Amino acid sequence: MDEPSSAIHTIVHIVRYIAAALSLPLRLAWIPLSYVLALVSNLLAPAGYILGYLGGWVGAVAGLLVSLEFSVAAFIGVIAGVLMAVASAVLTTYFNMQDEPEDTSSQGQREALAHSKQVYLEQQYLRQEPQGLEPDWHWADTSQSQSQSPARLRRVSGLQTETILEEDDSEE
Repeated sequence: MDEPSSAIHTIVHIVRYIAAALSLPLRLAWIPLSYVLALVSNLLAPAGYILGYLGGWVGAVAGLLVSLEFSVAAFIGVIAGVLMAVASAVLTTYFNMQDEPEDTSSQGQREALAHSKQVYLEQQYLRQEPQGLEPDWHWADTSQSQSQSPARLRRVSGLQTETILEEDDSEE
């Protein structure tokens, strides 16, 4: 088990020596370059402070313009909404598309018609038929209210023929 770790240890040492040999020229060039960069940064420091100060003002003005742009966009949206509402109101007025109030006479006619329909349906479905017979046409002629001729009656078909009708007990 000692052999693989010693092999890895040897490989790491070799790679370290190669990296040190390759980086030596860069380290030798970096020492004078760092002195030059420090001197230039000290000489240009006042210009950097002035540019930083002006950059702050430019950022503030840019932020103001962006906020104004968004407020103008909101204002344009509000104006567009108001114009759309006015245009809608003008068009509905021009094309006469308003809701008209309910006419009381037509409402009375509708109520009378609904009542007559209800009476007709009660006559058709709730009247006593002869046992085992039903009318042929429920919706045929409304003028024959109660009198059904035997020719118009037919035998009840389907499950209704096997239904046992019970009367309600009123004693309970």
